[in-house]
Amino acid sequence: MRPQAGLIAGYVKALGAWPERTRRGTPIGIARETAAEIRAILDRALRAEDLPAALGLAKRQTRMLVAARIVPPAEIHARAGIKADVFDRDAVAAVLSRIRGSAPTVEAMPAGLLPLARASQHGKVDGVRGTCDMILAGQLRVRAVLRDVPGLAGFLVDPEDIRVARRSREGGGLTLEEVGRRLTVPTDSVGLIVRAGLMAGTAMPCGEILVRDDALAAYEAEYATTGALAREMGSGARWVREALDRAGVGPAFAITGRKTTTVWRRMDVPTDLRRRIARTHAPPP
Repeated sequence: MRPQAGLIAGYVKALGAWPERTRRGTPIGIARETAAEIRAILDRALRAEDLPAALGLAKRQTRMLVAARIVPPAEIHARAGIKADVFDRDAVAAVLSRIRGSAPTVEAMPAGLLPLARASQHGKVDGVRGTCDMILAGQLRVRAVLRDVPGLAGFLVDPEDIRVARRSREGGGLTLEEVGRRLTVPTDSVGLIVRAGLMAGTAMPCGEILVRDDALAAYEAEYATTGALAREMGSGARWVREALDRAGVGPAFAITGRKTTTVWRRMDVPTDLRRRIARTHAPPP
């Protein structure tokens, strides 16, 4: 960076090296140490338009890191009168070093890892900013760094690490997909169950819904799908549904479509349901 000669005075003042008494039009002298310090500041200066390349990010992602003060502008330039944001190369390198940690350098991307920017989208966190926040807070770590790939573009993370860190930071909870696996129902059906108010869920800033373990336990204590009742009775879903229909029990919630999911209130299920079922795969207790 080569500022106009008039701006050099701004750096002298910003460094507190301006003489106490000067006369207008009179040339001033500065110490060699001050001149060397200004030269070093200018050598390290990184313009805002060059920052995305240094970080290995898109312009929008770069702006997010700057706005979050993860990569702040160098204040010395603002104090010197420079209106545009100017950054310090050494400070940017220090931030990248902190984010990298002790991650080893690799020649090729290991299986299961993704570039930080891509994994940030995959893990449904608040973009690159959210991922970097978690890394700098010690909640997440970079697993490896691709050789000869500039900036964060070469930093590799595990998407599963992001999900675990995000849940920890946001108070814990299961994703709808994880709840679906626990209940053996489609993820879309879990979302509809939550929206119907049968299961408590928390909407995260990233748009995802998380379900706490206690909320899932409360749901399972009060409700059950036809499949869950069938497993408990050692029967098939068809036979359980027929028995409930004969008993005049209505579902609490029914989801139709490609896959049907029917939810029942346990308090409505007859206590002798096993006896009412036409076929079971296990002997009654």
